[in-house]
Amino acid sequence: VGDDDFAVECDQVRISGAARTDEVVHNGDYYAHVVMPAGSEDAIAEGLRIRYDGDSPWVGSDDLVDPDLQIGAGCTADQVVGHTMGRLAGVDTGLDPVLVSRALDSVLRHNHRDGFTGHFNHMRTYALNDEAGLLVCSFPRGDRPRRPFPYCNEVWTGLEYSAAVGLLVDGRPGDAERVVRAVRDRYDGRRRNPFDEVECGHHYVRSMASWGLVDAWLATEQEHHPRKGDSA
Repeated sequence: VGDDDFAVECDQVRISGAARTDEVVHNGDYYAHVVMPAGSEDAIAEGLRIRYDGDSPWVGSDDLVDPDLQIGAGCTADQVVGHTMGRLAGVDTGLDPVLVSRALDSVLRHNHRDGFTGHFNHMRTYALNDEAGLLVCSFPRGDRPRRPFPYCNEVWTGLEYSAAVGLLVDGRPGDAERVVRAVRDRYDGRRRNPFDEVECGHHYVRSMASWGLVDAWLATEQEHHPRKGDSA
């Protein structure tokens, strides 16, 4: 839009933010959730605090030092989704590609399950028995919050697709295909409706993240197999 000064400011935020993210959020294996509790009611604007009581008794936290419903040290399936979107848009996010690859390794290593027999899930069941899938969140380093992010034990297709797109952008088509194959095997028309990948309702919009696979595949093919006359 011609606002060059603001463009420079945004670029500086991108660079410093990426460096800070790599330094503070990445724990050596993956990007974790650094909980920064308010500590006191005085740090929360009037009307913004959600309590256990009132209209939503199942959310919020009375503990402002160690709040409930946090991810904490968890390894989430979609932890690099912002970086992935940036790559698809042709934007250099500034994150260290080695750390991003390491995070994707951790997602596959810690969140993938070849089956869910014996898997404890206190919430909704989107994968079961001998089905494969990626957990929303795992806690490979321990330190799981007493009352964690409640959906950690579930399997969401939208997050699985996000992880697959990230793997594809990272140049790992085999791993990406493995993740997508697990989703489509669960929604094969026999076990579940192949046109209705359920999350919090039918035909849930998050599964549209699968369209990112198209862009990522085309970009990967162009990068590694440029057509004659195209620049590599």
